[in-house]
Amino acid sequence: MPTIAEIVVIAGAVKVRSRPTRGKSGRLLSVYVDCRKVCGDERCFPAAAVAIAEYLSELDKYALAGVALGGVMFSPAVALLTKRAHFAVRGEAKSHGLRKLIEGGPVRGRRMVVIEDAVTTGGSLIGAIETLRRAGAVVTEALCLVAHRPAEAKKRFADVGVPLTVLATPAEIYQVMFDRHRSGHAILAPKKLAKLRAWVEDS
Repeated sequence: MPTIAEIVVIAGAVKVRSRPTRGKSGRLLSVYVDCRKVCGDERCFPAAAVAIAEYLSELDKYALAGVALGGVMFSPAVALLTKRAHFAVRGEAKSHGLRKLIEGGPVRGRRMVVIEDAVTTGGSLIGAIETLRRAGAVVTEALCLVAHRPAEAKKRFADVGVPLTVLATPAEIYQVMFDRHRSGHAILAPKKLAKLRAWVEDS
């Protein structure tokens, strides 16, 4: 079974930018991983859902919550595979309808694992955790496909009392891309290789 690092590379989700792009966190990124692109690939999306589900199979009883929008692209498929209840957490309430921050019903007393696609500073995911806690949920773990600075992110989540699992680090993604480059399968220009190495060093 392919790893998440292999999946995001095969899906073409890793973008090495000639000019840095600003992420949702506000941080400028020379390498951007658009995990949502995985969902548009009929080979990669099922493989990603299976990889996440396999990791979660080792955990105790829990319900799944996806962070809108990135996490919710993946969490329903994982919930189906793991036969878990599923919820979605908004960054802000809608201005119409029931104006709920959490979709899927009451979460009070539920043990929850929260899923996000990519983490830069972790602000959106931590915000979702706080929303679930205010509603009475017990968040036992957070999970993301990719983190730009895994060690920094894990420390920030430890500070709020929730362990963060990162399924693909910059170093792992770089290794997949370099192996494909070396084998001649996907040649990268020297400038792109240098930016990828700098990304890993910064992580």
